[in-house]
Amino acid sequence: MKKICITALAIVLLLSSQSMAHDWWLNRSDSGFEIVKGHVEGDGGKFSPYEADRVIHAAGYRDNGQVVPITVTWKKDKFGSYIFPPEKFSAITAFVYNKYWMITTEGGKRVWKNDKVEGNFEVIEEGQSFKYTKHIEKWHNFLTEPLGQRFEIVPLKDPTRMKKGDLLPVKIFHMGKELQSVRLTKISKTHNLELIKNNGIFYVQVAQKGLQFVNAKVEVPVKDKEVIWYAASLTFYTSK
Repeated sequence: MKKICITALAIVLLLSSQSMAHDWWLNRSDSGFEIVKGHVEGDGGKFSPYEADRVIHAAGYRDNGQVVPITVTWKKDKFGSYIFPPEKFSAITAFVYNKYWMITTEGGKRVWKNDKVEGNFEVIEEGQSFKYTKHIEKWHNFLTEPLGQRFEIVPLKDPTRMKKGDLLPVKIFHMGKELQSVRLTKISKTHNLELIKNNGIFYVQVAQKGLQFVNAKVEVPVKDKEVIWYAASLTFYTSK
């Protein structure tokens, strides 16, 4: 695996490439949250466990904004992981290091390959992948500000009180700076991303009630064909 070095002065966001195959989020279960990958669709979505060794850390945020680390637990079969929050938090965040990927040509098609691969193919792009998620359980005004993730979707009003068809205003932050261009889901619960450019406030249409999923992605060029992929997601539940 190649090592990538990057400086703040060299960062330019690239927004034109294809998104990676799976989204990921904290999926509420009877006793906690499973860390899953897949697509949020309809009432429940289609998902599977995220590989346990890729989940780096999780944290909970109390009503006053105080942050508390949460232990990430591996399942007994070592495939997949979950968290048991020790208390009821207003928000929960988690981070996945999705390792090293390549976009290659195979049979004339663009194919994603993870880590070490062999064969006769051309590398179009390659680099490390970092994924961040934030789940809102109970609204407090401190959630209109970034919680400190490297790539983060920040709602500007309480999303849990919204209903189908409402527009949720959000800001997108990368390394603490507001973005004015980003690839984003325009309707929650959808996997497709669109390149949107505006004055820094983006609007996402809320889908039918239940688990809502908002997704954003950017690329940071390093050198030659090397990039860093960042993905951010925001989840919350609505009842209307």
